[in-house]
Amino acid sequence: TFWENYAPESAGPGEPSKPDFVGWTGLSPIAILLEDVIGLQVDWPLRRVTWDRRLETEGVYGVRNYSLGQDGTLEILGDQTQVTVNTDVSFTLIIRDGSLNLQTAVPVGPTTIDLT
Repeated sequence: TFWENYAPESAGPGEPSKPDFVGWTGLSPIAILLEDVIGLQVDWPLRRVTWDRRLETEGVYGVRNYSLGQDGTLEILGDQTQVTVNTDVSFTLIIRDGSLNLQTAVPVGPTTIDLT
């Protein structure tokens, strides 16, 4: 079970703490997955999204329904050859993938970016 929070000096629930309630406990695993595994970094005051594609896989990966500011959402998926982006707000996208370092303006709607 997940607890709402954990005790700072022991392996158990904090006081007070609700059982089966993710609360603050879920922030770290979600942030680690999005930022460190998938490699997505967002600096929305600058309207900039950076995708550091360091996950070694032949399959498609990315995120769907990622919030951008108060009004925008992002879907960004890619494999070894291309990245597809669908968004309802424009922004600057930086893609880092091995020796590739690409920066491009992304308009509203679907966009396909060739990585070859």
